[in-house]
Amino acid sequence: MALRHEIALGYEELERYQQADKEFARVYAMSAERIATQGRTPVALENRAKICHAWAMIKNRVETKEDEGMKLLEEAASLTREVLANQDTKPSRYRDGLVDMLALILQSIGKLHVDYGRIHAAADNFEKVIELMEGILARIRSAPEYNALDQNLKDMRVIGWEITRDKARIGLAYMYIRMGRTEESFVLYEKVIEARRKVHDRRKDLSYLKLELAGTLGNYAQSLVWIGRLDKALQLQLESNDLLELIYNEDKKQAFNKRQLSTAFYRSAILMDLQAKTEDYRKFLEKSRILRQELVDGSPDKINKGNLLLVLARQGKVKEVQKILMQKDTPQGANEMDSLTTARAFAQLSRQSNGTARLDDINKGLMALEQALDKGFMDPFRISREPDLIPLRNEKRFQELLLRLEKNANVKLN
Repeated sequence: MALRHEIALGYEELERYQQADKEFARVYAMSAERIATQGRTPVALENRAKICHAWAMIKNRVETKEDEGMKLLEEAASLTREVLANQDTKPSRYRDGLVDMLALILQSIGKLHVDYGRIHAAADNFEKVIELMEGILARIRSAPEYNALDQNLKDMRVIGWEITRDKARIGLAYMYIRMGRTEESFVLYEKVIEARRKVHDRRKDLSYLKLELAGTLGNYAQSLVWIGRLDKALQLQLESNDLLELIYNEDKKQAFNKRQLSTAFYRSAILMDLQAKTEDYRKFLEKSRILRQELVDGSPDKINKGNLLLVLARQGKVKEVQKILMQKDTPQGANEMDSLTTARAFAQLSRQSNGTARLDDINKGLMALEQALDKGFMDPFRISREPDLIPLRNEKRFQELLLRLEKNANVKLN
């Protein structure tokens, strides 16, 4: 079973998600057989939890139903809690490892809730992660031997736990923005950025610290875009770009780094567009398109295709957009997030068309947005502030959809 698990992870690393999905299905079944024959031992439960968590990440790329990934994540969390409940409550590295695994699973659950607009559920999970990590950090820092360490060794003791906590803080800050709790959000963002800058400045040789700082800056920038603070957003986004380009240039074949940089370029393009900087807008769009095309060429899964679709739509490449939408496993109408991607694409296409063609693009965008709501998308803030949907905002159907969302989510946007 361990070998098949490694094979599945290998397929994932190569972005061969369909093969990875099949391997994880086999490993998942084998783990159930092991528990049935050997009992619910801590090792068997922990291994199955790891399988569930890893497989859920694959399901989110190959399945059209969001609940497939969520079910696996919830099972992973339940199994991890069961192992923890049967462990000695005395702190230990093994117990801390289990707590860390639970935190990562809860973080993944929170992210999935974010994707589907379940803001309060996402915030609850991020708060749980912060609580778990703060408990471990407090124990480590209160140990007598910790204060005797030099700064480098102190960093090595706590840095992993701090990163997990700060990712959850960023997630929570992101939710606060969407709840209208702007000032609370800023406090959290600034706290995390200050912490990430300090440790990055001490250890600039570590790429993953650059990545964490870049991600934090980019997330803060996106939140500022959504509330119209464009100048500060651009400053933060460009700093994030610089860090991500350094990481990308270390290994240009690494898909994750390429995807992060392509997203940074796309966000930069949007900022330039919102400030009517047309030349810079086009340059960033093309940079993003090149990277996203490379990602699709390497792994034509629905997320990579959806990301490419958005760039092509902004560039007005109608034939290329239609080609993607006609292909199997495309983002068109599969689930609520996929429908939202399609709505964003048609909204941007409408900027490049005229007359009947423009009306058709707007209608298709609104239809896709209606599908997203019908399938369960619940975040009125995201719909009202998404820059890609700006061409639809003045449409009566858009306003009606937004009112419906506000009513269903029991919120009133300013």
